[in-house]
Amino acid sequence: MLLAALLAALAWPAYEKVRQSAHEAKLRQLDALKPAGPLSAEQKEAVKEFGERLARALTGGDVDKVATMVDFEAVADRALIPLGEGTDSAQTRKELIDGYRGKHGGLFAALLGNPVKYLRLGERDGFPAVRLRLMAREGTVNYVDVLVRVDEKGKVNVVDFFTFLFGTYATTESRNATLGIPGDDPARFEAMSKMATALRLGRGEDVVSQYQRLPAALKNERTFFMMYLRALTSLPTASAEVEKHYRQALADAPRLLGKESATDLLRVELHFLDGDFAGAEESLRHLEALVGPDPYLTQMRALMLLRQGKVDEAQRLEKEASAAEPDLPNLMDLRMMIYAAKKDYGALVNELRAYKTKNQMVISRQQLADPEYEAFLKSPEFATWESENR
Repeated sequence: MLLAALLAALAWPAYEKVRQSAHEAKLRQLDALKPAGPLSAEQKEAVKEFGERLARALTGGDVDKVATMVDFEAVADRALIPLGEGTDSAQTRKELIDGYRGKHGGLFAALLGNPVKYLRLGERDGFPAVRLRLMAREGTVNYVDVLVRVDEKGKVNVVDFFTFLFGTYATTESRNATLGIPGDDPARFEAMSKMATALRLGRGEDVVSQYQRLPAALKNERTFFMMYLRALTSLPTASAEVEKHYRQALADAPRLLGKESATDLLRVELHFLDGDFAGAEESLRHLEALVGPDPYLTQMRALMLLRQGKVDEAQRLEKEASAAEPDLPNLMDLRMMIYAAKKDYGALVNELRAYKTKNQMVISRQQLADPEYEAFLKSPEFATWESENR
């Protein structure tokens, strides 16, 4: 009995240390879910400047720079706390953080190397939120709210981000993809892992075929559906089969992703292709209500007006977008189409010259094969342009 009491006494400090460590981890996780309070004027300026730097680092694909701007422990805390007691083991935390630090971008893999624009400082769930616009390689546009905290030394750190297209937090999806759901069916987790791997490797066709073979219950789960829709956006819609799946996925999106998802970002393109301008206007209004004013959305509305033959209104909005963001991708294309519609071929040639000066590249007759340029290609102004570049 004396020996047992002695061993228990020796073990008590170790037990207390483990218990205290678990308690501290729980408090830290709870703290990661709570906003730090209103920002001072000085902190607001610091967060805005942080947002600009983050956008530049993401655009440049600077993985190391981005990593210095993230509090990986806090991100892991936000991912782990919904799993409940006993889930925050050292191994589980390591798996998550290793994924967030991945050499191909980890947490921000979907944003790295794409044009990213800082839009404004706002708030989401009580946290300061840096709103960014992403123009992805496959041509899709998305918005993200990057949640940040300012530490006691004044350093700004990322703790999570919310993606508008799918209406979800990065920590939620990374938790589901990496750790599954408590009590998860092994077959379900294996199917999710296979789809996630194929998506990461850029094998969109494999993701689509794997999704099509899933039971109906899994097809209706957010995580599976998000991977499927992400894969569809990476595939050329020239294929009738892909377009059929894409249209059906967009029809299902509001039901499966919820009202906060911004799948109108994808739907508006189909409205344009179908000539459904009322539908396009409805999608643009919904997007503006979700993300606020953005020159990209102004540009999209200008294009919609141009397609309807409202050239002067389109030009007014193009100038508005150009004044707000001169380097906005595709603005030059829009201007050229407006000049072609107005038969202002002198201005159109000036655009071609400006492009040549800036990019050291000549836009040729073959690159102007769209129907709106047919009359321009027969004009004296274009003949002059061709003679300049022989």
